[in-house]
Amino acid sequence: MGNAANKPSTLWGIVLAGGDYTPLAPFVRKLRGDDLPKPFVNFLGKRSALEHAFARAEKLIAPERLLAVVNRDHLKHPEAQRQIGARMKGTVIVQPRNRGSLAETLLALLHVYHRDPLATVALFAADHFILDEDRFLSYLYLACRAVERAPSTLVALGTPATTSHSGRGYIVTQEEPERLRGFGIRRVSSYIESSSVAELPQLLERRPLWNTKAVVFKAFTLLDLTARIAPSLHASMERIGAVVGARKEPSIVLDAFRDLEPCDFSSGLLAHLPQARPDSFMALPVEGVLWSDWSTPLEIVTVLNQAGYLGRANGLTERHLFALWANHRGRRERSQKKNESVLRM
Repeated sequence: MGNAANKPSTLWGIVLAGGDYTPLAPFVRKLRGDDLPKPFVNFLGKRSALEHAFARAEKLIAPERLLAVVNRDHLKHPEAQRQIGARMKGTVIVQPRNRGSLAETLLALLHVYHRDPLATVALFAADHFILDEDRFLSYLYLACRAVERAPSTLVALGTPATTSHSGRGYIVTQEEPERLRGFGIRRVSSYIESSSVAELPQLLERRPLWNTKAVVFKAFTLLDLTARIAPSLHASMERIGAVVGARKEPSIVLDAFRDLEPCDFSSGLLAHLPQARPDSFMALPVEGVLWSDWSTPLEIVTVLNQAGYLGRANGLTERHLFALWANHRGRRERSQKKNESVLRM
């Protein structure tokens, strides 16, 4: 995967690290004694989640074409400054405040589009855990090839949804489109950002995919889709696009983000595409990869246990780990029994 000859010449990457990580803040405070945002925390090994994301993406994407978005208030943390400062000049975009992952994506995308209007772009979350990275990246590369063949499409990578998880997005797929036959890519029939506990068992019967938030698209395609689905946001971003690289860019960005309504990439865009642009939204099922969004302390402990890394977790005592794991295991077994009873009805 690291061979430069195999890297698509127009492939860019965007790593999103500017979200709201407050749900995990109490857990981070126990580990570190401070409020360092989740992507900058070393949960495992010597690198943070963000540094792992960079290393993963750079197996496919040249460092000068890998952009990251962070929040201005991240810069008050010396550790965040250190990690950001290690990146190449011009590859870190600082947004004034969090206005949702779609606005965050577009802010970085304007810089990509300014430099390469025909770019193929791979979007990454900065705070996820992925085991068997090379296998995951082989799927990402396949998605890039598919987007090159069908430039008007957006391809989301999804892992099979094996359990009920009300906090994740679910991608329900249908047939393989003729123009992308052989890629393993499927048309998306619906995207469900959240579901009630009662609805989840019925949803799982449809064999959906969890949204890994790794998405591949042409830069001009995402801008076009945003103009159709979120015209107000697109108009605000056009103001920024007109001054990218100019001296007044920071002040225009500040003004635009002050007035923006928060807009999430998944709920604000993906959820609308199956109805608004049914031929534009595709999904690629990812098999044989352990993926997690690490959304809760219990999720972190569970995944580390699955991966065999539980004993290597940073800042967690064995007693604390066991308590979290035992608590989660009991909850999971109760949830599975409940789902089984519902399915038998």
